[in-house]
Amino acid sequence: MKKTTIALIAIAAVALGAGLALRAMREEREWTSSSRAALEAFRQGLSAEKKLYVNEAREHFARAVELDPEFTMARVKSLGLGPKSADRPRRLKELILEADLERLSERERFLLQHRLALIDRDLARADQLTSDYLERHPDDRFALTIHCDRAWGRNDLDAAERCYTKLLEMDPTAVLPRNNLGYIRMAKGEFRAAEEAFAAYGRIAPDQANPHDSLGELLMLTGRYGEASREFERAVAIRSDFCASWAHLIDLALLEGDLARAEATLGRAREAVCPPEFVRSQECRLAIWNGAATASPADTVRLARDAECENDVVDALSIALLHHAAVASGDTALSGKIEADLEKWAEGYRGGMMAALLGHVHGIRLAHENSPDEAIARLREADSRITYNGEGIGVVKMYNRLALARLLESTGAAAEAARIRDEVRRVNPRFADRFATIPSWN
Repeated sequence: MKKTTIALIAIAAVALGAGLALRAMREEREWTSSSRAALEAFRQGLSAEKKLYVNEAREHFARAVELDPEFTMARVKSLGLGPKSADRPRRLKELILEADLERLSERERFLLQHRLALIDRDLARADQLTSDYLERHPDDRFALTIHCDRAWGRNDLDAAERCYTKLLEMDPTAVLPRNNLGYIRMAKGEFRAAEEAFAAYGRIAPDQANPHDSLGELLMLTGRYGEASREFERAVAIRSDFCASWAHLIDLALLEGDLARAEATLGRAREAVCPPEFVRSQECRLAIWNGAATASPADTVRLARDAECENDVVDALSIALLHHAAVASGDTALSGKIEADLEKWAEGYRGGMMAALLGHVHGIRLAHENSPDEAIARLREADSRITYNGEGIGVVKMYNRLALARLLESTGAAAEAARIRDEVRRVNPRFADRFATIPSWN
């Protein structure tokens, strides 16, 4: 071998080594920390977060902060996934405002400023920040995910589908875009296509809990309760602390009217170390559903008040049930509070599901105030806004439609009422039968 050849090989080796070192530096600069161990813990947290393993992600982010107390993004992630509290938004805001943005990467600055806009409920600014950042970095997966999620959140399903498809083309192994595409097809009422998408998700991530949870949601929405239960049980067998599946197992018991099973499932969730705020919200749901199934409207409100649940109800159908009980019992303080809270959320997030739920509760109140035409208009509007985007939202759509059907019957529009009931029955005959007399209180 000639000396010149040896020299060229040596130069190439040096260049390759420099290139690899530069690449490693670029990867590290995505996240600003002086500790490689902290960076590794942070990346493990991101990996767990993608799988929706909240407890594990929280532990990794906390470890990153322990290794580097100045690691701003790790501190934000750790606090954001920490125990829910009334002052958490304030603490997050203070943490972001105190951060030295100049020492952070451009991506970190964008993510922090975007988070701050969300805390302030300034969606216009949040959207502008995302657009501006994507103009400079069109393939940044973090910003693209935010952009996709925003399209999905405002019910622009076609735009969201295109966006998530782009993310999958960039990384065919990405799991959450595939999961969300399944939900979008579900939202459109394309249940067979959604089932195929969730099944494909399960084949790509057979060791993860969320594919089973997502498929279970679809099966529950469409009345295949036994199959849904098996999927949720598979999810918690993979991750005992996958609390979303515990909530869905409770959903199943409530939809089937088995309050004892719901209580027993909550006991299992407590043993699985689900966080206190999760357990608390489920306790409140059980109080409301127990009242709706066995008590008068006034007693249902009393059960909720006795459990101090006025501020701890998190799922839409339980909010609707509690509001209905308040209206039917003449508790204008509670019904007004629920409506005011929904108005605040709808305004802060420019509509979406909160606006749809607000339309529903307005319709129920107007029905009790003997304004059927106005009530029907509000329930129609709510129906136009609500999709089958997930089991929790989907059951609210069916509940709202059954309430609309009952009101239409009361005004003599029997044919339209029957058509709506048939449409609900085609989605989930078991739900249609159980809630046929919604609203059930006079």
